Amino acid sequence: MKQKGWVHAFLILLMTLIPLAAMADDFQGPFVEVGLTGSKTETDVDFPNWFQVSIDDTSVNGTIAAGYAQRFGRFALAGRLYYTLGEQDSGSTTQRYRDTEEVSTLSFELDNSWGFEVQPGFVVNDTTLIFLSLGYARTTGEWQLDRPYYQDAYSDRVDFNGYSLGAGIKQKLLQTVTPHLYGFAQVEKTWYQEESVSATIAQSSFVDDYKPTTVTVTVGLGWQF
Repeated sequence: MKQKGWVHAFLILLMTLIPLAAMADDFQGPFVEVGLTGSKTETDVDFPNWFQVSIDDTSVNGTIAAGYAQRFGRFALAGRLYYTLGEQDSGSTTQRYRDTEEVSTLSFELDNSWGFEVQPGFVVNDTTLIFLSLGYARTTGEWQLDRPYYQDAYSDRVDFNGYSLGAGIKQKLLQTVTPHLYGFAQVEKTWYQEESVSATIAQSSFVDDYKPTTVTVTVGLGWQF
């Protein structure tokens, strides 16, 4: 349901942006983008009186985005709202509880990830733009603790806020056919703030801490209106 809501919001934003400009103007005006994102998600986990560990994994996700760019001579400034489709897996860790027979597995992943970026750029020529990005990011983390020894499992969700830094390039494509289409590539790192989660496991209360970080590489296509 959350993904459907974001798709609807994206379509509404798209319908709002289209009338703002009739023709592409060298990386100026409203734009939409679709991309394929490869990400490495690493999460620092602190389970007090038990373990501290860093877990990580890689994922491939789709990305949709919409924004607006303004030219100032050779310089450009864009604002971009994006949403990452699917889950970004952060892996798992298996830990023995102290000196007991209990061996449990904790897994963690991110979903419902979105953000807003400001992208200052430089127009190299009529077909090429290079840019930096600085953004705000938000995501939801889901942890799950499986305890095979007791044949039970526990899980919960927690929201994270963060910031991102990145860089990228846009290159216009098929210039003899259309001035609107371009390809892009972007690399970015996102740092999320640490959040604490209260959990009751086997009638005992715990407070565990999670701090995720993602490194993403996105390639895709854009359409400048």
